[in-house]
Amino acid sequence: MAFRDELEKQVNTSLIIASIKIKALKSVLTEEQLKKYSETISQEKVKMQSVLADLLTKEELDEALKALGD
Repeated sequence: MAFRDELEKQVNTSLIIASIKIKALKSVLTEEQLKKYSETISQEKVKMQSVLADLLTKEELDEALKALGD
């Protein structure tokens, strides 16, 4: 149980760091770059959906896809 808790803490910390970096990146993009960024996220979302479907429950997949936005 302690290993799982430590692993979850590390993953959560990594996600927070990644989120901060993404927000910083988006804050300096031009409108055109931001549009391209959003288009790329949408394309990757479609590509990764089948991979994620094998790893997550339907509810988790729906939540992950919702978090990625459109």
